Formats: sequence, structure tokens, C-alpha cells
Amino acid sequence: MPRHSHVPEPRRHEASGQALKSQTSGLEQLDAELLDELTRRLESIGRSYSALAQQVGALYIKADGSGLDSFTRALDRPMRNASTDQQSFEALLDATQQARQDRDG
Repeated sequence: MPRHSHVPEPRRHEASGQALKSQTSGLEQLDAELLDELTRRLESIGRSYSALAQQVGALYIKADGSGLDSFTRALDRPMRNASTDQQSFEALLDATQQARQDRDG
């Protein structure tokens, strides 16, 4: 088990959820084809981030298990940034999926 275990934060905080809601308002009014395309692309990005997280996690565990403390510390920030970015894309995906449901009734 890595000494510097990374625990992801909850997907959305209340304030950031409200900010996202205002930034994505009107999605349900988009053309169905465009909204579907946005959703597909966000799903693809989500899969890419999941694959990236698995690869970086394996690298982190290997480095940590080998006692490369400075290397694992150097990985901390990119791991946190990737996690934050992934959460942002997941929130956008949630918003597009909700807009599709709202639009379709």
C-alpha cells in the first residue's frame, strides 16, 4: 500500500456545483444532435482520464514501493490536478446527461 495514498475528494462541492449549474444553463435547449455529440465526447474524455489514472496510479505504487520518495512527491501534484480535471469533466458530463433528460422529458 502506498505511503502517500491519494483519496479523491467528493465529486462536487456545493459552491462548485452551483457555479457549474450557471455555466451550463441552457444545455437542454441545444439541438439534440449537438447535445448528444457533447455527451459522447465527454464520455470519451472520462474513459481517457480513467485510463490515465490507472497508469499513473501503477507508476506511483511502483515508485513508492521502491522507496523513491522524491519521485512520488513529484507525482503528487499531477495526480491531484488530473483528479480535479477528471471531476470537472464528470460534472460537465452529468450536466449534459441531465439536459438530455430534461429535454426528452
